[in-house]
Amino acid sequence: YNMKYYYSSYICMNGIYEFGEIQSFTTDDVKIEVSAPTVTSTTATFTGKVTIEEDDLESLSFGVAWSSDDEFSNDVNEEEVGLDDDGAFVLTVEGLKMGKEYYYAPYICQLDSKYGDVKKFTTAAASMSVSASEISQTSVTFTGKAEIDPADESIEYGILYSTDPELEAGASGCVRKVLTDVMSTDGNYSLKVDGLVTDTKYYYCWYACQDGTYTYGNTKSFSTLGIVAQDLSI
Repeated sequence: YNMKYYYSSYICMNGIYEFGEIQSFTTDDVKIEVSAPTVTSTTATFTGKVTIEEDDLESLSFGVAWSSDDEFSNDVNEEEVGLDDDGAFVLTVEGLKMGKEYYYAPYICQLDSKYGDVKKFTTAAASMSVSASEISQTSVTFTGKAEIDPADESIEYGILYSTDPELEAGASGCVRKVLTDVMSTDGNYSLKVDGLVTDTKYYYCWYACQDGTYTYGNTKSFSTLGIVAQDLSI
């Protein structure tokens, strides 16, 4: 495609060739367009269109390439797309890292791949809310919502709490509660925690973990209720 060729008529007599006027032609170009993707924390959905003569489809393949390398020379992934009758396509790439910058380009393959203009996108950062309610002397209920893809199991969502304001998963005294079992498919959750110390200030935040990398929400606090002395005099 998009290649200039030269041709000529010829006559061969007794092994001697005579050529006519050399002329040329150029094969049609192929146009592939791809839009900026719609992203979640771990996916990117591309839409696009290929302009090509139907007879040429069998000799070419098309797709989208992406990489986390800004030079677009290492760790480049390619995924071929299928076209509808109008040449349009939709491609969803999964398994991406949350809040990470990626680079992408359309490609056409005929023997080898040729990339179009390289552009970039960033996956969505983890997004979640949490609040503390129903606070008693020894318990609290955490409620909130995480913006999640129900089909994606690569991200763990949870709550950290401690009497130390420096919250970090794995730190001494910092309790980690995974929300997998109490979170609905739309991301809503409610988690009751018992066994707290009376009249004590606690700090808490949400977290999201993907492949051992943690993202933390803002640190908040609450205090358990104290014991109220009762007047037992008669």
